[in-house]
Amino acid sequence: MKEKGKIVELRKYQGINPKKEPLTVQKLKELMKGEKLTDEQAQEILFAIEALVSIIVEFQYQQELNEKNNQDNLKQAA
Repeated sequence: MKEKGKIVELRKYQGINPKKEPLTVQKLKELMKGEKLTDEQAQEILFAIEALVSIIVEFQYQQELNEKNNQDNLKQAA
C-alpha cells in the first residue's frame, strides 16, 4: 500500500540554504549523492524544478489576486 505524502514544516529546512545560493548542477549532484546522475540528467531536473516553481508562484499570485477581487466585491456589495 502506498504511503500518503506528508506536509513538512518549512522551519525544518530553513538551514539547508541560508545564503540563498542558486541550485546548480554540481550542488544537485552533491545533494543526490546516492544517485548516479549525469550532468544532462541533473540539468533536466533543474529545469523541471524551475518550471514547477514558476507554476507555483503564478498560482499563488492568481490566488492572491482572486482573494483581493473577492474582498473588493464584498465591500462594494455592502
